[in-house]
Amino acid sequence: MPNDSKNNIMFRPEFDGACYFVHMNIPRSEGSNDYPYRGGMYIQKAIADQIGIDPKTVETQDDFYEMLKKIKEGGFKDINGNPVYPLGPRYWGGSLASTDQYVVANYKFGLSADFNVDENGKVKHEAETDYIFKQIDFFKKLLAEDLIHPEYFTIDSTRAEELSRNNSSAVIADIHNYIDLFKTNEYLPVGPLKNYKGEVVNLKKSKAGYAGWAIPSTTKNPEEVVKFCDYLATEEGKLLWMYGIEGKHYKMVDGKPIVEQSMLDLMEEDHKAAVDTGIFMDGAGSYWLTFIGSTDVDNVEDFGEMSYGENTDPHQYDFAKKLYEYKDIPIKYIDGFGAFAYLQDNPELEPQLKPLLEQQNYDDIRVKAIFAKSDEESRKIIENYREQLKKADIEKFEEFLEKKYKEDPESINFY
Repeated sequence: MPNDSKNNIMFRPEFDGACYFVHMNIPRSEGSNDYPYRGGMYIQKAIADQIGIDPKTVETQDDFYEMLKKIKEGGFKDINGNPVYPLGPRYWGGSLASTDQYVVANYKFGLSADFNVDENGKVKHEAETDYIFKQIDFFKKLLAEDLIHPEYFTIDSTRAEELSRNNSSAVIADIHNYIDLFKTNEYLPVGPLKNYKGEVVNLKKSKAGYAGWAIPSTTKNPEEVVKFCDYLATEEGKLLWMYGIEGKHYKMVDGKPIVEQSMLDLMEEDHKAAVDTGIFMDGAGSYWLTFIGSTDVDNVEDFGEMSYGENTDPHQYDFAKKLYEYKDIPIKYIDGFGAFAYLQDNPELEPQLKPLLEQQNYDDIRVKAIFAKSDEESRKIIENYREQLKKADIEKFEEFLEKKYKEDPESINFY
């Protein structure tokens, strides 16, 4: 069982050996439910070819900046004949938090809810370091030189997707290799950029879970509920809610399910009808049973495929896999919770700190500083935020995190 599942959710010390919440979607072994998934920045292949840059060699903020300048100098046009934006927003709409790990990766102080351990072993929030100014200055430079879409941080999802499908962004700030855009438009992954330690690494949670269930104290015969959920988590149970009825929705060949083509067509053509089948269909159909049946996950070992329907059409994800394999990136698995999760263990600090530390608020502060009229005004905005954090006793919370981390380094996913 993962460290966070065992110690922070299911068998917390105050539960005195009892279990009240069942954490789900835990892989059978480290990496056994890892899709060949690659999110992040992607560049139009034709533009990369014309400016003479292999996008996988772009690893520093300077590399990235110089690439964007070359794109602007190239005067490229989208499918409607309009100038392309060197850097466009994420495919799903404007955001800072969802893209900063890619666009300003050199300046991102770790990934644990903006907290990390500095070179002196002290826990700090990113806003208390100089990394926040490096991020702000980089985005301000891109805006000043028209290297980024002016609504990069705020554009709605519909217009952002339209930009991507019209090839209006030379570089999409965040998209992943399974989006159908790549079936008709050639793109290549950029980088990834090195992290603040100077490493190119793909950080993944170790045997981490998500979602979960609990039985209310008023439930009659709770043992029957547990038996039902136990059944759903067996290979036979999973086969039922993931694939449906043998002979109708799939057939078994050499012990592995082969999904009927009609089911794959339904998944693509009629979302409501797919949901009405009650079958999971890898998330395209009915979803609710995953919250009580999906754990001990190893789809390849159990069913011979990572994604629903691969046994039927083994080549359907070939291009997505090629994009994933475009650059070999070392994987590092980390355990533990994000630092923000431990705020609930500090009820005396939570009321004043939580509103300040919530991602949306931190993003709003940074975006406000990015659009400030001067560097001096940007710094005043950040200094004011730092003062608010200090008044809310962030130092006490950091001392708590530091103590917990020293007692058990795997309890918090600092990196």
